[in-house]
Amino acid sequence: MYIIVRWTAPTYRALRLKSNKYRGGVIENIFMRDIKVGQVKNAAIRINQNYPSQVSNAEINYTTYWNIFLERIACDKADYALRLKGLEILPIENIKIIDCQFNNIKKENVTVNGEQQ
Repeated sequence: MYIIVRWTAPTYRALRLKSNKYRGGVIENIFMRDIKVGQVKNAAIRINQNYPSQVSNAEINYTTYWNIFLERIACDKADYALRLKGLEILPIENIKIIDCQFNNIKKENVTVNGEQQ
């Protein structure tokens, strides 16, 4: 999937991918480039493998995420540039972030590879 767009109105995110432990499937080969957003209300890029679900007794079937390419993404203001919530059992794999610019980012409560920044 290729995404090329520009918008400046406030929005929640430039890219959001989400699933929970019951959905299953594969999210792969996402190519996002030449995106310009103004202010976002949370994270410019958000990926969540453990999104809350109303289902609690279904068979667990994790979603695989891989090959996500972000190039020339610009965001004027956000709480976070990236918010990635993966699963230890099936981590998000092969994310490339190239020539991106995230301005006016809050740097509160930031964790990278399990370490507080």
